[in-house]
Amino acid sequence: WVRLMHPEDRTRIVAFLDDLLPGTRQTYSIEFRLRHRDGHYVPVLSRGYILRDATGKAVRLSGTNTDLTERKQAERRIHDLAYFDQLTGLPNRRFLLEELSQILARNGRASRHGALLFLDLDNFKLLNDTMGHDMGDLLLREVARRLRRALREGDHLARLGGDEFVIVLENLGATPAEATTEVQAVARKLIEVLGEPFALAGRQVSSSPSIGATLFDGEPHDIDTLLRQADLAMYRAKDEGRNTLRFFDPGMQAAVDRQAALSAALRTGLARRQFVLYCQPQFGQDGSLVGAEALVRWQRGAGE
Repeated sequence: WVRLMHPEDRTRIVAFLDDLLPGTRQTYSIEFRLRHRDGHYVPVLSRGYILRDATGKAVRLSGTNTDLTERKQAERRIHDLAYFDQLTGLPNRRFLLEELSQILARNGRASRHGALLFLDLDNFKLLNDTMGHDMGDLLLREVARRLRRALREGDHLARLGGDEFVIVLENLGATPAEATTEVQAVARKLIEVLGEPFALAGRQVSSSPSIGATLFDGEPHDIDTLLRQADLAMYRAKDEGRNTLRFFDPGMQAAVDRQAALSAALRTGLARRQFVLYCQPQFGQDGSLVGAEALVRWQRGAGE
């Protein structure tokens, strides 16, 4: 066992046997890797019995080693399906949420600022509609490749779905101003690399990103809130010309809240028949009716 065992498993298994043999257990089960005669290592599950003499001393191990190669491959496949985007190979939303919890905790302990960036490709739907979804998939793969190359080793990149990507930057600075400067530098680089034409299936395609960013520090943060803030900032970037970066500010959330409240109130007003139509006729020089001005008044109740 020791001679054929993977060097990284050897210390653990020797310690396991040193604890198992002097004890009283009569069965064992443990996983490790053994060297195949071809030279590669095979994951195995070793299960068996310990034969002990009248004094309890272990005199023989008897059991089986089961090849776990197929099971391990299936486990990796299941893990990849659960945590990685199958089109680009990037981590998916589930992976990002779990990783972000750890990132926030690390930044809190280090008293450093970080940032979450929400990146969306401009006019991606138009490309899908005019060139087909296959071309859109090629573009997404190439965008993912360029983003990986442009980001630093310690940065985190994920694809949420469609043409939406999320980037998490750690250890940007001790102050919001330092972190903001770092984010701006990263965003400029991303805009530059994604602004270069893409050669896809013999055709040249141009694209650009709109990026929204929100900072976080050592204080507790709700992950969904950070994603929503960066998303709002990204839509502000689109509204203000696209191919740019915008940071979240509380006014964005207030505007969204007002719009949501107004939409809800309008639906309620329609259901309660609070809208009253008034018409004012318009007459020509000869006194004939030529049109009308229409006015809708919203007769809301007290306190609404």
